[in-house]
Amino acid sequence: MELNQFNNEEIVFMYIRNNETLTVVENIIKEKKATETIEILDYGIISVSRTLTDSDVQEILDGDYYKNLVNLNAKLEPIAQMIEDVDPKMYERVKKSLNLIL
Repeated sequence: MELNQFNNEEIVFMYIRNNETLTVVENIIKEKKATETIEILDYGIISVSRTLTDSDVQEILDGDYYKNLVNLNAKLEPIAQMIEDVDPKMYERVKKSLNLIL
């Protein structure tokens, strides 16, 4: 099996995107509330919220999705920080490209 190698921009991209997702999930856990906001053209914005029980929060914490976010972040963070130290312009360019979409 041959594995492709990631370049620095791809590593930074994965780290920033994963970190943003992890932050969203951690805020949901902290607030015990999940909110979805939908913008409907020519009408306005609709927000739907769900309050989470302790059981819901524990299910998130025990779930593979959350664990994978945490583990991937722990592995990518030190690498991304080294890349930022070495090439801050590239790091900012990748960060800016994500902000254009998100």
